[in-house]
Amino acid sequence: MPETIIAQVLRVPLKEIYEDADYQAFVRHILSVRKMSANWDEYRNKIDQALLEKWGEILKRLRRQGFIFGYVKPVNGLARIVWAQRVGYAPPVGQVSCGQT
Repeated sequence: MPETIIAQVLRVPLKEIYEDADYQAFVRHILSVRKMSANWDEYRNKIDQALLEKWGEILKRLRRQGFIFGYVKPVNGLARIVWAQRVGYAPPVGQVSCGQT
């Protein structure tokens, strides 16, 4: 599912997302930030605005589907972003969820 969302936003065929230039650029940025232990607010100024906007949309859509905490992992020789998925929702303390009184 994350791959489908990424392919839609990047406008590339699903089978080609891992080779896409924007996908690989974001992989490199994730690795650089973690390697340098950089402050994201400072580091993001180095990233092209168009790429930031695409990835902002991707992250927003992924969060809506419960996919969070992307990290880079080599899979079959390619660097890929792997996502954790939230499977449940617990409302913050003091808030009532739907159906509760």
